[in-house]
Amino acid sequence: MPRNHNDGVLTSDQVQKFFLEGFLHLPGILGDIELATVRSAMDEVIRTATPGEDFRFASGHRDGKNVLSRVEYVVDKSASVRAMLAHPLVLSATEQLAGRDFFPTSDAMVLKMPGQGIAVPWHRDLASTDDYPSEVPVFIADYYLDDADRYTCLWVVPGSHLWSDEKTKDVVKTMNDGAFSTVGAKAVLMCAGDVLLHNVRLLHGSPPNESDALRRVIYITMHTAHIEWEHGPYNHEYIKAKQRVLRGCIRERARSPYGATEQQFSYRPPAAWDKGPLGPNEQLVTYRYDREEYKV
Repeated sequence: MPRNHNDGVLTSDQVQKFFLEGFLHLPGILGDIELATVRSAMDEVIRTATPGEDFRFASGHRDGKNVLSRVEYVVDKSASVRAMLAHPLVLSATEQLAGRDFFPTSDAMVLKMPGQGIAVPWHRDLASTDDYPSEVPVFIADYYLDDADRYTCLWVVPGSHLWSDEKTKDVVKTMNDGAFSTVGAKAVLMCAGDVLLHNVRLLHGSPPNESDALRRVIYITMHTAHIEWEHGPYNHEYIKAKQRVLRGCIRERARSPYGATEQQFSYRPPAAWDKGPLGPNEQLVTYRYDREEYKV
């Protein structure tokens, strides 16, 4: 592995695989201490969750009981998640794939509760893609806090990020007609501490959780400033705010027990796209920026 994270951590084969298939599995990213710390923090978030703006509940498929399925803005809710967002290996991989002006946008934790995990129909994270630039991918870093076996894992259609909207719409309609279909799809088995990078155009979904296992995944979406500036979906102020969030998270990681002993990632967007500076002694008062308030 390179001594300088900014020199890149992915091999040329990994980069090629990501661009051809639309996803890339990075095993063993979170160490034992960090994984335990984040899991404990999310246990508390789950324990205290009540229906509201940031907490999404849905009917479990077995008995219709209302169960937690999604928590928005987890970066604002936990210092350990902020430190995790700044993991130098993931940020280095992101810079390799997206360029130096990358920045994080939305963040959330998606859950599959034991025996009641809500099914996620086949979909793309970006509904309409034909008119949105694709030369620099928008993708999501999925941090797995629990193992994901065939009962709880994500299923993907490799290469579907290259499809047109029309083809995708037809395939989605067919695959979502009836029970969850895995025809032409691949199960992405993950271990706790692994990270999956997946293109927002990649067709993916997951069946209801029939097992007694809990599966939690924290999702961080990565955009690039130069494309966001011209095409949205968020406005210029959002870019500034979220670049500051990334810088704040890098500082947060440096103060963590595991971050203090590792080489930190150096965030260095080109000057023309460095919109969100953070003063050396400046403290962020919030890490929560409501996406709907910044839509173009």
